[in-house]
Amino acid sequence: MLRESGLLAVDPDGHRTTHAVTRLVSADDGSVGHLLGYYHLHLWRASLYDNGELARSLRQEVAADQLFVAAVSNPRDALVATETGDAPSISGRGVFATGCAVADRIFVSATRAFSDADAAGLSLTSAERGRAALAVSVAKVMPSHTATETTSHTFELTGARATARPSGLDRFWRDARTLTLHDPWCTGRRSSAGPT
Repeated sequence: MLRESGLLAVDPDGHRTTHAVTRLVSADDGSVGHLLGYYHLHLWRASLYDNGELARSLRQEVAADQLFVAAVSNPRDALVATETGDAPSISGRGVFATGCAVADRIFVSATRAFSDADAAGLSLTSAERGRAALAVSVAKVMPSHTATETTSHTFELTGARATARPSGLDRFWRDARTLTLHDPWCTGRRSSAGPT
């Protein structure tokens, strides 16, 4: 939604504009306004560090690939990204905004890998096909796991009565679980973990 709106292209150095846009969006949907505000903040604050080239590079990459930037400075986060051949391995736990950044990066990587594979067509080698399949598999595992975990935790927080049909909460768990069973995430998890 934010990518299609064109709001990610607003210059983060134009504080009056970014604040006005964030206020307008927040008036309609506070959650989206929150995300948009932090997006502009993180792009802007990259220029505060003593590495102007990194800040320019980040902005160019974000603009070229329409990336969504999200991050927090939270000492409780414990995310580790390790390069494992052609695909990064991400492990640990992070808070909401950190998780968004990881999810967005994985999604963009999978989309790029799929597009590249599609463009290669019949000239795609088996190694290239494997890398594309792995990137897509990783992108499917994360949301599947998150959806089933989140909907299950809903019942832990709301209690047994929340499973009754009148509350309607059972539908979200059932929908998430049904979708993940069509393409079991444990299969994707196994393939993205590599040979055992």
